[in-house]
Formats: sequence, structure tokens, C-alpha cells
Amino acid sequence: MKLKLSLRNTALAGSLGALMLTGVTAGASASASASPAPAENGTLSAAGSIDTAVSAGSSRYTRFTGTGTGPFNYRIWDARNPSKTLGLLTGTVQQTEVLNYKRNSFKHRVTIKITTASGTLKGGGAANMKLNCGTGCSTGGAKSGALKKGSSTVFEFTVASGGTQTVNLRPQPTMKITGGVTGPGSGDGLAAVRCDSTYKNMGRGCVFPGVQPVFSLSRTDPEVNENATHVYDAQRKIPGAPGLQTPLHKVSAAQGTKNRGKMCPTGPAHPRPAGKECDEYPFASTKEGGNPANGSTRLISKGDNQKAGNRLKLWYKDNRVIVDDPFWVSIK
Repeated sequence: MKLKLSLRNTALAGSLGALMLTGVTAGASASASASPAPAENGTLSAAGSIDTAVSAGSSRYTRFTGTGTGPFNYRIWDARNPSKTLGLLTGTVQQTEVLNYKRNSFKHRVTIKITTASGTLKGGGAANMKLNCGTGCSTGGAKSGALKKGSSTVFEFTVASGGTQTVNLRPQPTMKITGGVTGPGSGDGLAAVRCDSTYKNMGRGCVFPGVQPVFSLSRTDPEVNENATHVYDAQRKIPGAPGLQTPLHKVSAAQGTKNRGKMCPTGPAHPRPAGKECDEYPFASTKEGGNPANGSTRLISKGDNQKAGNRLKLWYKDNRVIVDDPFWVSIK
């Protein structure tokens, strides 16, 4: 099953990894350009990944990986005659990040491959790159490398986010190229990264919050088939098909307890058959839960209910789903 949606998160739009270079010297100017990125449409699959494609390049994101590929075009021209090209480097640039759900650091790699070199840049140029991520993180010092026709140059940084606060990062490269002239460059970077310390027993970890993850269960799994069947039926019964056509949103543990009490009250007035528990959907742990007028309950076996609940709790941790995060539910 695939869930289609438009990417309205500006952190994901236009994140193609292309380096936009600008610079001016006394006798010449250096710049690079790429086609402006139009609004992107993506497909969210059961694996929780987003693929985008625009004229200037392409990108792919999962909850923990991001790759953006685009054109690299560094041009030097005569400041007195902008149409006159003095030197040119063209090729491709790729940025990648691999995050970890229980680690406060990750790698940011920029790979530049030069396919054309001419004029004052015929012999290539020496590049010095820094990675900036603002407050709440560190990236280490600058990296150097030579840009030459027919070769690829890799600049790798370790991004670290300390402390305990939830922070949003978007590391962006800046670069200077020496070869005929020196021009500063700025890179678009990849999509925003979020690092948090919400789950105390796991330590700090980072995700791409723009990718909405998918929680999956199967009706043929004997451990949770009753819960899966209930969710499957409820998604097709409740208006709006929560979790299927519209995302669910995580709430705090305290609010989850309140939601559960509204859907599955306990006490002498609400007896349960032996070995049975009340299962509710949308999940009590979501903003959409706790509404009897737009929800579903069903008595299912205690073991099935508890195993499904434990899987959901573990899935929240593994995907670092925190309060207000949207997510989807796929039942096979």
C-alpha cells in the first residue's frame, strides 16, 4: 500500500544538494546557478521513504537517511563583460547524511564530481569547505580537496548535537575555490534534522522529521492478528480514515491515559470477560484518539492487545516519534 501526499514541509522542498556559488573579484566574477526547484510531489511508501524528482536534481529520504543530487556549475566571467566566460567547472554534487536513532552525531558527506573544466579553471581548483549548522551543534574544522576534471572529491564532516533540548538542524556547506579567482560558495544543504533526548533510556538521537513514518501490522500475524483486524476495520469505518488517509499525531503519556479512559473505561460498571481487554482505535497515544464519537472499540484477547501495544511503544522509540509528530498506520 502506498500513501500519496504533497510535501508541504519547506525543509524538504528544494533540498537537492546543489551548491549555489557566488563571488566577485576585482577583475572577474564567479557564480553558479541551478534551476529553481518547483513545488515537489512525493510518494510515502510503507517503508516511510520519500522520493522526489525535479528538473534540477533528485533527493531521497527515509526517517534516518537523506541523499540529494544536483548539478555543480562554477563559472568565472569578466566583470566588464558578463557574457564572456573566463573559466568553467561543471559536474554533479551529492550530499548524504546517515542519522542514528540512539546517537547524537551523524556524518554529512559532500561529493563533487567534475566533468568539464575550461579556461582559467582548466587545471581545476583547490577547494576549502566548511559545514555550518548554527547553534546547538558542531561540525569540526574545514576540509580541503582538489577539484579536477574526471575525478570525485569527498568532503566528510561529523555533526554532533549535545545537550538535552530538542533542536532542529540544517547543516549547510560553504566553500572557497582557488583557481584563477577565489569565490565563496554556499550550499543548499539537505532537509532539516531533528535531535532530541525524549527517550531517556536510549540517549540522544536524530531523525529527518519531514519523513512521516509508517507503523505496520499484519492480519496474518498470529501474535497481533486481532488488533490488526480491528485497526483495519476501523480505518474503513471511521470518517476520514485516520492513519490511512490522514495521519495520526503522537500525544504525551498523560494525555494518552486520559484518552484511554474515555474509550475504554474500567471499573464495576464496565466488566470484561476473562482473558479479554478493550482495544481502541485511533490509538489512545494519539491526538485523534479519545473521541468515542469518532473512534472504535473492540474486545480482543489480552495477550494480543498487550503485544500490539508493546510493538507500538517500541516503534515510537525506534523512530523517535515525539509529541505532535505525524505518522501513518498500514495494515496488511
